[in-house]
Amino acid sequence: MANTDKLLRDAETLRMSGDITRAERVYRKVLRKNPANCSALEGMGTILLVQRKLDKAIATFQKLLRHDPRNVAVNCNLGITLSLRGNWEDALATFENIENSSQEFTEIHNYIGTALAALGRVDEAMDRYRQAISLNPGSADSHKHLAHLLRGQGRVKEAIAEYRLGLRIRPGDAQMHSNLLLCLNCAESMNAKETFAEHKLWGTRQSQTVLALRDEYQNTPDPDRRLRIGYISSDFRWHSVAYFVHDLFEETNKSEFETYGYANVKKPDSMSENLRQRLSNWRDITRMTTSEVVKLIRNDEIDVLVDLAGHTGDNRLLVFAAKPAPLQITYLGYPNTTGLAAMDCRITDDWADPAGTDLYHTETLIRLPRCFLCYHPPNGMPPPRPKTSSGVTFGSFNNAIKMTDDVVALWSEILRSTPGSQLTLKSRGFDHEATRERYESLFSEHGIASEQLRILGRTSAMVDHFSMYNSIDIALDTFPYNGTTTCDALWMGVPVVTLAGQRHAGRVGASIANALELKDLIANTKDEYVTIATQLAADKDRLRGLKCSLREMMENSPLRDGQGLAAALEHVYRQIWRRWCASANLRV
Repeated sequence: MANTDKLLRDAETLRMSGDITRAERVYRKVLRKNPANCSALEGMGTILLVQRKLDKAIATFQKLLRHDPRNVAVNCNLGITLSLRGNWEDALATFENIENSSQEFTEIHNYIGTALAALGRVDEAMDRYRQAISLNPGSADSHKHLAHLLRGQGRVKEAIAEYRLGLRIRPGDAQMHSNLLLCLNCAESMNAKETFAEHKLWGTRQSQTVLALRDEYQNTPDPDRRLRIGYISSDFRWHSVAYFVHDLFEETNKSEFETYGYANVKKPDSMSENLRQRLSNWRDITRMTTSEVVKLIRNDEIDVLVDLAGHTGDNRLLVFAAKPAPLQITYLGYPNTTGLAAMDCRITDDWADPAGTDLYHTETLIRLPRCFLCYHPPNGMPPPRPKTSSGVTFGSFNNAIKMTDDVVALWSEILRSTPGSQLTLKSRGFDHEATRERYESLFSEHGIASEQLRILGRTSAMVDHFSMYNSIDIALDTFPYNGTTTCDALWMGVPVVTLAGQRHAGRVGASIANALELKDLIANTKDEYVTIATQLAADKDRLRGLKCSLREMMENSPLRDGQGLAAALEHVYRQIWRRWCASANLRV
């Protein structure tokens, strides 16, 4: 007995220190002697959970609960494992069992809230997070979870406030801070100086956490050799970023550049495989620590490392903070600075980042002599067809986070100014009834009846999603954070009216419109935005003409010139590499 107790203490020490492999060996040694040892089973279940061996973890926790059904820790672990497995109904029931056993603690409300949110019961989930905060105002996670749901409903100001409360409690939380930064791009009230300061704060805080990972480079400083270019993204899947890198990867000059894809993709799909085939090398980094990814990149001797995510979900910016490659670039995935001193450059163009925006970046801005984007539409999408119903239908398929109260107010003005018009909104956020009801109420406050609105959630098939553009006459871009669906709309023959802002997030639509020589669809003020939209709605001949011609216009524009984009970026890679080689050779 004494020997077993010692083994269990040793195993727990190893597990808590992160030495999972050795801890597992010790637990298994105990279980070979006594397969029913509850302490060993609980420890083993926790290890299986960490290893993402979810089915085995579930079986282990369920075995334990047959002996001790009221064990709170085991029930919590079972609920968490069921959540990771996607069994949200069972996870919710497990967490509610804990609550019914008179266990009142903060985390149970967080767990229940997460399950409710996953099941689409958003209002109930928010109530749970608020209960958790009332029990423990110092729970950073509760503020973070509540902020996520508020953000998903377009309640940006409230989300920002909750993220800030969470960061006061846990200022070093890189993910929560990134979520705040993403939100700031949607807030009209935040000026460029304040937003930049917040990004720099993130960069300063997080860079300190990875200083020990910095090292000397072994890259050969030959200015003309074949270069190794690494791309890191969590969006190598069916995502807008994939549409914009597909042709870049396809058109890469393989004799001059060897490409590496570092995929942080939790659920790979057919697009993941499509992109993998267009890169020289593919690395799955989803379950790797920052230290492991840094080591991998150094071993691959990457010369130029390109971030395609910025502060969006599942980013790996901490890897860039450790600077595993001599040159680092951020491009495409995020409409602002990363805030990292270790990020050398940011790729953009003159329309997306006009002169004067440089001082709000830790990176050097490199403006391509063309639109910084190139679009690859999904294969097999339907052709544009004129709408059969009468009256003008406006639409936006952008993320609900970008449809702020200010956006709703201006869209309502357009609807009021266009007799007989309707508005179709489509977003993942509208899968939830509470979010749909909120937007109906917002529009109602501006005199728009629910009959004028069509609010839709996701469609399962991509072809169905694109087909829905044939029911829309004019797309309305969001502001101050433009949408990523603009090219989808244009490909389907739907013109997009955009309001050009003061920073990149609000100028991507202008860059795209300029690439198509549709500058008359770019508004510089809200009044202009309303005027352009309403005048276009009244011009039936032009709408019919655009429906028939926009796809061909795109085909003949920089937006479909993957070879041109690849050449422009490869010129940048070579130029910055030559400068690095010159400085490296001077130091020798």
